[in-house]
Amino acid sequence: MCNGEMPELQRCREKVNKASKETGEMTSQTPDVCGIHNTKEVMPESKRQFVPNKVEYLIKTVLDAYLHKVDYDPVRCSKLAEIICSVIKEKTKEFHFDRYKLIVQVYVGQDNEQSVQLASRSLWNTKTDMFAAATYRNNSLYAIALVYGLYLE
Repeated sequence: MCNGEMPELQRCREKVNKASKETGEMTSQTPDVCGIHNTKEVMPESKRQFVPNKVEYLIKTVLDAYLHKVDYDPVRCSKLAEIICSVIKEKTKEFHFDRYKLIVQVYVGQDNEQSVQLASRSLWNTKTDMFAAATYRNNSLYAIALVYGLYLE
């Protein structure tokens, strides 16, 4: 068992090991004892594909709801960024973008009429991987939220 491995995963791993011993080898004939299997899908179904417009609208709604009439305070905004990040991730999961890994980043800073530039790099499949971004600004703070949807083959 790996350090920190969940007990369910350990039980599942033991069932797979037992099943493979009974069949003599690990093949496609090995019983699906965990309910987890490789689908070998390299493209998402069109109805389950990450839709940036939906997520962008969600991000704007959440940012407005949590930051409306909030004055910048570094401690408070740090906690708000964490909360907003969690809310956006949970609400995005409700869209059921199956087989997508969701990565959410939220930045909140003081607005002193300075400019902010943000960049990121990653390996990217342009056919399946997508992102959504939105910004919010009031008289004392700005916020930038990004949601990356990375398709798991």
